Amino acid sequence: MALHMGDLSESDFTDDESPNWKNVVRRFTVNEKYDDKRTHYQNGQIGFRFVDEFCRFCESNKVDIVKMEDTDVELARERVEACLFDWPSDVHRHQVSANFEFKLAQSCEDQRALDKAALSSAVDPMHVEVTGLNPNYRAWSVVEDLSVDGYGMVPSRYLIPMWNQSKVPMRDYYVGNIYIIWISNPSSTHLETN
Repeated sequence: MALHMGDLSESDFTDDESPNWKNVVRRFTVNEKYDDKRTHYQNGQIGFRFVDEFCRFCESNKVDIVKMEDTDVELARERVEACLFDWPSDVHRHQVSANFEFKLAQSCEDQRALDKAALSSAVDPMHVEVTGLNPNYRAWSVVEDLSVDGYGMVPSRYLIPMWNQSKVPMRDYYVGNIYIIWISNPSSTHLETN
């Protein structure tokens, strides 16, 4: 039901790690007295209210529903059904849990859309202001990583297709104590050591 966007979860930041949803869902509980006179609509409203409770539960436990996948939503639905085990009518229990699953999946998608919109309009306060800069490039800055020294970064390491060559190709390049001079043919180079 929900579309999982893998690119949002593939990050080097530890706060982007997905929680163990089995453990999270196991701690969630709901209570509702059974009433055989409730309509399908009323049971659906109960399921929707349980989603609100689940979202508050996740927020209070610092767990983000954006990281929920389809299987996690299904785990939560199964948990709601388990909490309503004493309801004598499977139909009513299913009405509540199906509406819970539908709204939870939709809530996850809505939150992903909001997060994506926030990322697309994000501005890094440390970005360098450049006249004519594409607004997409204001969301990140370049940093200097002194652990990367560039040794071994020779032109042959880069597989740039001939049809995609730069209009103004790099002519001179230092790698450690080696001075590389570009010749007109990108595959041949002249190396000099200092």
